[in-house]
Amino acid sequence: MYKRRMMIFVAVTGIVMAVTLARLWQLQIVMGEAFRGAAEDELRNTISLPTTRGRILDRNDMFLAVERPNYSFCLEYGFLIDDPKWQRQAVRSIRKAESLSEDRAREIYDRRADNTWRLARQLAREHGVNLALRRQAIVRYVDRLRESSRRRDVAEQNQAHAVVRGLADPIDIDNTVGAEIQPGASRYYPYGDVACHIIGSIGRVTREHLQQYNLLPDEAEWRDRVRYNYHSDDSIGVSGVERLSEDLLRGRRGYRRTQRTAGARVVVEEVAAIPGQDIRLTLDIALQEEIAALFANMSNGHNGVVAVVSVPDGEILAMVSVPTYDLNEYRRDYTILANERVDLPLLHRAAGVRYPPGSTVKPLAALAGLAEGVITLETTFDCRGYLHTPDAFRCWIWRYGVGHGSLSVVDAMKHSCNVFMYNVGEHLGVPRLHRWYTAFGFREPPGTGLWEEKAGKVLAGGGRGPSRFLAIGQGPVAVTPLHVANGMATIARGGKFLSLSLLREGGPAPVRRELGLSAEAIDAITTGMYQVVNARGGTAYKAFHGDALTDLQVEPLSFDVCGKTGTAETPPQRVDSNGNGRIDRDDQIVREGDMAWFAGFAPRDNPKIAFAVVVEYITEGGGATIAAPIGREVLRLCQARGYVD
Repeated sequence: MYKRRMMIFVAVTGIVMAVTLARLWQLQIVMGEAFRGAAEDELRNTISLPTTRGRILDRNDMFLAVERPNYSFCLEYGFLIDDPKWQRQAVRSIRKAESLSEDRAREIYDRRADNTWRLARQLAREHGVNLALRRQAIVRYVDRLRESSRRRDVAEQNQAHAVVRGLADPIDIDNTVGAEIQPGASRYYPYGDVACHIIGSIGRVTREHLQQYNLLPDEAEWRDRVRYNYHSDDSIGVSGVERLSEDLLRGRRGYRRTQRTAGARVVVEEVAAIPGQDIRLTLDIALQEEIAALFANMSNGHNGVVAVVSVPDGEILAMVSVPTYDLNEYRRDYTILANERVDLPLLHRAAGVRYPPGSTVKPLAALAGLAEGVITLETTFDCRGYLHTPDAFRCWIWRYGVGHGSLSVVDAMKHSCNVFMYNVGEHLGVPRLHRWYTAFGFREPPGTGLWEEKAGKVLAGGGRGPSRFLAIGQGPVAVTPLHVANGMATIARGGKFLSLSLLREGGPAPVRRELGLSAEAIDAITTGMYQVVNARGGTAYKAFHGDALTDLQVEPLSFDVCGKTGTAETPPQRVDSNGNGRIDRDDQIVREGDMAWFAGFAPRDNPKIAFAVVVEYITEGGGATIAAPIGREVLRLCQARGYVD
C-alpha cells in the first residue's frame, strides 16, 4: 500500500514539475522575446525630431517662400487629456524635487495646472485658435495612431503637442505644469501677393491627408513611419508649387529613442532630421512683379492674365493672374477669399481658366489649312463683310458696313478677317481642326505640373457651322492663356512643339513633337503676324506706332514684334443666386463683355519670348485697343530685363 502511494505521489509530482518546466520553457524561450520587447517598450520613449521645409526660389535665386523661426506653445498629452496616471506622476515629481508632503505637492500641482490652462486660453485668443477643437484634433490623431498600430500605447502619448504656433518670441512658462515652448518655423512669403497662384500655400493636414499619405504598420517598419508620416498638427502644400513639390519640400523627420536606466533616461538611438529640398522655378519674380503692376495700371480695373514664355526652352518667365491675394494672410483671409464670387481671387487664371481664344487661333488654323492643302499661299477669298448673308457668319468689319475685299492668307492675318477663316474652317472640317489644335497642345495640360492647370477643350465632331467657329476661336474651343502663349512659341520655333515648364528640376517630363509645317507656311503666317503690328491697317498697328505712342510719350520698341489681336465673345459671368449649387441661365449676371486678347512673339527673326495677354469682360474696345498696349509694355519690360535683344 505504502509503495503504491509513493508511486502515485512521485507520478503526480513528476507531472506537476513537467507542466511547470513546460510553462517556464514557453515563457522564457517561446514568449521571452515578446515579453522582453514589451518591457523595453515600457522603458523606452521615442521622440520625433522636426524637419525644416525647403525653400522656393526663382530663376535668379530670389527667395519666394522660406521658413521663418518662431515658437510653439505645447502641452503634454497626459496633461491635455487630464490623465490621472500622468497627474499622479507629475505630483510625485513635484514632491520629490521640492521635498514636500503629498498634500502640499498636490496643491502646487493644481495651482500650476490652473496657470497652464490660463496661459493656453490667453495665447489661443491672441492667435485665433479654438482651444477645444485643437485638443479634440490631437486626441483624434493619437487615437487613430493607436488603431492603426493595434497597440494600446504609442509614443505620441508621451510627447508634448503644439497647441498654439507662430509665437514670435519664447514666453515664460514658470509656475506651469505640462507646458513646453518648442522652437519651430512658419512659412513666410517675401513677395506677399506677387506670384501667389504660382507659389501656392500650405494648410493644416486633414484626416483625408492622413488616410491618403500615412504608412500603415503592415506597409513599413516603425522607423520609416516615424520619419515619413504626417502628424495632425503638420502643414502640407495645398496649392501651387507648395502642393506640386510637397514630397521634396517637406523633408523627413528624425527621431530620438531613450531608455530608462537606474532612474534616468539615456539616449539609445538618434537619427537626425533631413531638411526639405529647395525648389527653383523658371519664373523671374522681378519681371512678374513689374508686369503685375503694369497690368493694374493699364487694365482699367479689369481682371486678366499675362503669360510670358521662353521660346527656345519653353520655360515660363512670368505668369500673372489678376486679382491676387497675400500669401502671408491666406489662412486669415481664406473665408473671405473663398466666398468672393465675382472676382474669384483664388482662381489661377493663367493655367486653370479656359477662355474662348478668339482670333489668336487664326494663325494656327491657317497653318493647318496650308498643311492639309485646302488653301495655298496664293488662295484668296472675297470678304464682303459676311460669308453668305449679312444675317450670319459676319466679319468684325461689317459693323462699318463694309468688307475686306479679296484677301490672301497673309492679308487675312493682318486684317484678322473672319470670312477668310470661315472658308478655311469649312474646307478643313472639325476632325482635322481638332487634330491640329491637339498637335499644338490645346487638349493637353500646359505642362507646369500644377494641380490647378487644365487641358483645353476642342470639339471633336460637327458640321460646317462648328468648323467655321473653330477656325476663328469661338464656340466649341476654350483654352488657357498658357496654351495660347505656347501656340505662339510653337510658330516661333518653326512648328516644333515643346510643352511648358515651371520647375528647373523635378517637373513633368517635357513633351516634344515636330508638327511637319513647311518653312514657306511658317514664313507666310509670320509675315502676316508681323503686319498685324507693323503695317498700316494691321489690327495692332496703332498700339505700336504713331499718335498713340506720341500721346503717351513713349518710344516705339526697338525690335520687331509678330502678334495677333483677338476679341472673343463669351457668355456672361453668373453667380449661384438661386442657391441650387450650380450656375444656370436663371442665375444673376454679374459681368458681361468680351475677352480682349493680344498674343505673339519677338523678335521676328530670332524669337526669344512668346506671350499672351487677356483682359476680361471688356465692354468697349477690343484686343487691339485694350490688350495690345499692355502687350507692348510687357515686351518693353522683357527687353529691360534682357530677355529680348
